[in-house]
Amino acid sequence: MRPRKKLESSMVKETIISDLPEHIIHNVLSLLSTKDAARTTVLSKRFRLAWTSFPIIDLDFTEFRNNIAIDQFLDFVRDSLQRRAPNICVEKFRLLVVLRSMEADNRIDGAISYAIEHKVKELDLHLLHTNNFNDLYYKLPSVLFSVDSVKVLKLKGFNLETLDLEKFPLIEELSLISCAGLNNLRVSNGQLKILEVKSCGGLLQIDISKSNLRSFSFTGKHSGGGEYENCQINPADCHSLTNLAIRGAPKITSEWFDNYVSKLTLLENLILSECKRLKKIYIPNPEVKVVEIKRCAVLGKIEIVAQNVQSFVYFGQSRPCQIKITACRLLRNLQLYGANVEARWIEERLSQLPLLESLRLCYCDMLRTLEVSHEQLKSFQLINCSILEKAVIYAPNLIYFRYEGKVLKSPLSVDSPHLEAELTVDSGRYITSSDEWYNKLRNFLGYFDHCKLLILNCIPRRNLYPTFLIFPEDLRDTLLPPLFDVKHLKVKIEAQLKDIISLVDGLLWLSPLLETMSIIDSGSGGGESSLKFQYAKSSVMEEMDLTCCHSRIIKCWRHHLKKVSMENFSESDRMRLMDYFGRKAMRLETIET
Repeated sequence: MRPRKKLESSMVKETIISDLPEHIIHNVLSLLSTKDAARTTVLSKRFRLAWTSFPIIDLDFTEFRNNIAIDQFLDFVRDSLQRRAPNICVEKFRLLVVLRSMEADNRIDGAISYAIEHKVKELDLHLLHTNNFNDLYYKLPSVLFSVDSVKVLKLKGFNLETLDLEKFPLIEELSLISCAGLNNLRVSNGQLKILEVKSCGGLLQIDISKSNLRSFSFTGKHSGGGEYENCQINPADCHSLTNLAIRGAPKITSEWFDNYVSKLTLLENLILSECKRLKKIYIPNPEVKVVEIKRCAVLGKIEIVAQNVQSFVYFGQSRPCQIKITACRLLRNLQLYGANVEARWIEERLSQLPLLESLRLCYCDMLRTLEVSHEQLKSFQLINCSILEKAVIYAPNLIYFRYEGKVLKSPLSVDSPHLEAELTVDSGRYITSSDEWYNKLRNFLGYFDHCKLLILNCIPRRNLYPTFLIFPEDLRDTLLPPLFDVKHLKVKIEAQLKDIISLVDGLLWLSPLLETMSIIDSGSGGGESSLKFQYAKSSVMEEMDLTCCHSRIIKCWRHHLKKVSMENFSESDRMRLMDYFGRKAMRLETIET
């Protein structure tokens, strides 16, 4: 009877699947990769028919490259399109191929023709050469000379000598990446809303007129030696522009900025990067909310008088740059990289920014002592400020603090009751036998004893890694554990961990009453391993009978630990840890793995 019941159950399931409406099956297929979607054809005839009429076609060689060669993939593309239903309008067609040769191929041209003939609305074509350093391009098929259905066109790796945007009357989004052959790009299509031009060799000029463009992104083509090719950008009529991002445009000057960008009254997001002729920037745009200025070599002054800015990011270079943001009282995110600002400037700006929630200071090499006091600050990152000697932070709502740099002799005090802190300390001058190093490290870590979660990043340096976190046994008898009140500790390791026992033992001295310990070993690709601890209370008389740390003010974890839970350790590490805790823990009752 059982085989019959299984057969009946199978028939019921197939009936249910077969009764699904086509649009429901299409929704299911849209959530799957091309390879997995094709496999659904074996489920039922209904799924086979739905697959051949599915209006989204995504043909990505990278999904198949481990199983088939390029020619086989192109044969698959041709054959799968031939099997599709004949009268289907295609919503989206995407083709990504990695080619050994950029010579014309009828299978590629045929796939593009199929999309055009079936009234495709979104056409995404990426043709890449197997050698990324070759400036080789695929000739644009003649079928793309005039398309009246396309609303979104994305091209990568094409020769665009014959591209004419006027032949795309409905186009709303255009992306040209790593293309060539187009000396002048003229944009006067009133339908176009989004334009992206990236690394297009030989492009000399972009003219934008009579446009309702909302977003324009440009990245220049590298010409070698760190330089970009010259391209003149003329956005004569872009009054609808809300997003502007320009990177690597040597002809962008301060005068150009004043003539075009400062007059964009609807602009909300502005990003300028590696524009080497920009000397000063004045931003009055009333609606701008995000401003990012990065690596503009001769930039000497930035003045933002726009009052609605909520995020400002600055990446400086060796040249000093005067930054004026006093008008930005709505600022919530401030990031400075390589800025020539002193502590007094930071402290004054913070007093003028009452809504600031996130502050990031990186490579600001004029900061020596820093005092931060801010009620609303939730995230503060202090990264590799080379001469920093002391930092005192009072921020009662601070949730996340990150520090990278040397171990400071003077206080690094962070006053916040809800803190998650992440530390990366420079152990480059650390010497194994140096008691001075360990005393400095112990005092430094002690400033983070109040953290809800403490994250320690170990960066490999010579053969010291990650042993600088493991205090020698003789110093453990004379020093107090710096992280006695820390309950949750996470260690991130960037190289393969060789001795799990020494690391766990060292961490349990640093923080003897941990509730959770996590070790992320990215070097071996093992992911995150974790230990959970439960403790029993002991009387004063019982502690006096224990000889391992009888003379210590703070007793070690061995006297109280009663249960250990382990997750995601390798078999060898798991066995070693079970042996370690079995020998060391005096009240251990349970080890769960």
